[in-house]
Amino acid sequence: MENILNQMFLKRYCLPINTDIRSYELGEKNLRKTSVCGNYNHISCVLKGNKSVLTFGINKIGDSVRNTPGIHAETDAILKLLPLRNKKKLENINILVIRISPTNKIQSSKPCNHCIKMLNILPKKRGYHIQDIYYSNTYGEIIKTTLGKLENEEKHISQYYRNRNKKNNRKL
Repeated sequence: MENILNQMFLKRYCLPINTDIRSYELGEKNLRKTSVCGNYNHISCVLKGNKSVLTFGINKIGDSVRNTPGIHAETDAILKLLPLRNKKKLENINILVIRISPTNKIQSSKPCNHCIKMLNILPKKRGYHIQDIYYSNTYGEIIKTTLGKLENEEKHISQYYRNRNKKNNRKL
């Protein structure tokens, strides 16, 4: 799992594959000066088993006035999967989502309510079934769960949808 997390770190910050990430972990290098990918914090990867990475995805901001939602890392990674021809037999995949702060700390990246809905729909349309979901928590640990468990837990609502709900409530 550590190798996959290192790959995700490099992808998240658009760093060359041969970058020594220890200097970032120790705080010797400043990611804000190094990163050419913008200030996006979440990165996701779709895994076949627990080792083979099929795709990566990062969160992308929508419009500047926040009228259009961005794409969350989970959705971005799923949309990059090659569609399978034989959709009758779904291929099992896993998804890992982490959030990295500008100070290189792993933070909470539990999928939001909207992403849980998308994780139920999008993979099946492409011929896949999500077996396990891994995400980072506020303590930097990787939590393993299933889509069914996430659906039954307290839901996280992303900032875009919280703001949208506030706007809709004001109109009423």
